[in-house]
Amino acid sequence: MTLRGGRPMSPGSVYNILRNPIYVGEIRGHDRTWPGRHAPIIERATWDAACALAAKRTRKGPSALGTDHFLAGILWDDLGRHMLLDVNWVEGQPYHFYVSSNAPWSQAEYRRAYRSRADRLDAVTLAALGAFLTDRSRLRAALRTHGLFGAELDRLAEYGGLAASRLANTPPSQLEGLIAALLVRIEVAPEALTLEVRPIELRRFLEWDGQGTFVGRQADWPTSNARYAIEVPVSVIAAERWPSFTVQPRDPAVEVTPDKQLKILIRNARAAQALFDAHRDLDLVGLAQRFGRSPGYFSRLIRLNYLAPDIVAAIADGTQPPGLNRKTLASAHIPLDWTVQRRMFGFPEPSRPVTPRNLFGRGMWPSRGDKDVVGGGTADGF
Repeated sequence: MTLRGGRPMSPGSVYNILRNPIYVGEIRGHDRTWPGRHAPIIERATWDAACALAAKRTRKGPSALGTDHFLAGILWDDLGRHMLLDVNWVEGQPYHFYVSSNAPWSQAEYRRAYRSRADRLDAVTLAALGAFLTDRSRLRAALRTHGLFGAELDRLAEYGGLAASRLANTPPSQLEGLIAALLVRIEVAPEALTLEVRPIELRRFLEWDGQGTFVGRQADWPTSNARYAIEVPVSVIAAERWPSFTVQPRDPAVEVTPDKQLKILIRNARAAQALFDAHRDLDLVGLAQRFGRSPGYFSRLIRLNYLAPDIVAAIADGTQPPGLNRKTLASAHIPLDWTVQRRMFGFPEPSRPVTPRNLFGRGMWPSRGDKDVVGGGTADGF
């Protein structure tokens, strides 16, 4: 097909013409069409058949690899590398991963490529976004960045639960466009996930009636630079590529005496958790009475079970920082984020040696001296 001047028409132009309802006497709106005042020039049956044929022949972009995974276009790691969808075949079964792009600078610095199971990361993203929509405090904070206050803010905050339900019931084939509208960007870090919400579309999604398909208005995006970050303390990087369990064996050369009171505190925390697991018929007061402690102290003991493994190991070995004692640990507000815990109690961030050879087969290149010794790995780089 060519235009009047003899120039060929692009496939995208043809596709848009075939999907334009103006030819059947209708005007396209945001989420539906409206009857126009002009006469149709194509019969409805012919137009419907053309739309059905175009939909049948439409293929997912290469970033989605023909799947319903929906994050590839807005997913980055915390080093600034775009994460795209990749597939591994194991015994005829495809396993999809989001993988960091192999940027030249990351090769030079021997930076590992992050890998995250696509289905699991998709599920975490949807769960985090749904939890945000039902959290009235965070939802109001996000809407305030868009300049909403007073009665209008209160009205929109009422719709959070309904919006979360609509998100959960969105068909997988429609999630890519919806998520791309609501989120500007997602960043993956070793122990956290950050979702940057676009408030201008968040407001529209809250007011959406649920009819048709939610489509972002990209023309409106430049009119607002408002953003709201949702921080999710979760490790989504594949363990084979970036271990989240970083406890090292005890150094036999270090002779220290463990703090007896701290070890008793950790042991009591384990006992409190066991009591909680065994007596789900009891409330906090009943559990505390059976344990012989006050409800407040019992709840603090339960929180101690969420300490980072390297902190617990240091207490067992007696290598914890000098200022950490039973009173300090028992009275602290324990965050779920292990990095914050380490900073609170004076622990260093865990580290491990990484050699260039360990990175070969994972999107990196070996050093010149390693080229003759890199043949012993498995096919997938593990």
